Amino acid sequence: HERFLVEQHFGKPVIMTDYPKDIKAFYMKQNEDGRTVRGMDVLFPKIGEIIGGSEREASLEKIEARIFDTLFTEEQMGAIPEGVDYKDYLNPNSLVIKTAYAEPALLEDKSGIAVQFERVGYFFHDPKNGAWNKATGLRDSFKIQQA
Repeated sequence: HERFLVEQHFGKPVIMTDYPKDIKAFYMKQNEDGRTVRGMDVLFPKIGEIIGGSEREASLEKIEARIFDTLFTEEQMGAIPEGVDYKDYLNPNSLVIKTAYAEPALLEDKSGIAVQFERVGYFFHDPKNGAWNKATGLRDSFKIQQA
């Protein structure tokens, strides 16, 4: 579409702004019309784009991030002495709910793919409650917690 504009429609170099949001990256800031994004390209005939830039989305939405850990503090549950209540070994941090921030475009994503959050891990969106559940960490190791 870009080469068509500069080679056939205008027949000269063009500076394009305000592209339709559906053909540009999700992280670009949307214009007030809700249909275009704040981006620009310098286009040349027989070359295409030589310079491009965009304003990134800077307004963030609060989201709920759920970080799951092991359910028990004991790595080998068989090591718990007979007659001891297993509930004494429940990990109080097996579920940590944190407030996180995301670009508005992420909240509209319906792809169902995991999203990496800043060096924490990969999260899946739960459409039933709107939370983002940690599926896997970037580094995983079991550490026994002292009760």
